[in-house]
Amino acid sequence: MPRLLAKLRMLITAWLLRRIVWGLERRGRYREAEEKLLQLLSRVEKWSDTPEKHEVIAFIKTRLANIESYKGNYDRALAYAREALRHAERAGSTIEAGRAHLIAAVHYNAGRLDKAYEALARAQAALARGDTEPYLQARAWSKMLESRILLARGDKEGALRALHEAKKLSTKIKSREPLLEKIAETEDRINRGFSG
Repeated sequence: MPRLLAKLRMLITAWLLRRIVWGLERRGRYREAEEKLLQLLSRVEKWSDTPEKHEVIAFIKTRLANIESYKGNYDRALAYAREALRHAERAGSTIEAGRAHLIAAVHYNAGRLDKAYEALARAQAALARGDTEPYLQARAWSKMLESRILLARGDKEGALRALHEAKKLSTKIKSREPLLEKIAETEDRINRGFSG
């Protein structure tokens, strides 16, 4: 019974994260999203030490890393990412480990393309192990990021291939609106690169 309650608690927490925090992030309301995440984190840290607890903490820390990256606080973003990865490994969660490695976006945003590509390769290796919705979604995001990294490196054909794979993966997932927005932005960047 306690295991069932822990799983239920995790599902409710995941729902709250998606409904509230991602909505705030998408609207650029980073301070509010960060406050909600930190409140949630303080509650989750009080749970008994289970893999579910560490999986939720990994997810929260990944979101905090993304917010810090959006704000330009790359060192703090990387610190959150490392903590997310540590918790994902404690949970034994490949999907959370893959998402934590997607922090390659932090390196990309900071202009560290080689480190971004290395971290992305680790993420893609972890994400290749699954074919459920969360894996497919994370893989699609990773391909979109790969496209941006390749474009920044001057490999437009590679960028187009990766973007095509991201589009193909996006057709297999339900919650794809934010991803499709980023794919369209990336496609526009590639097209401007070809014409400019």
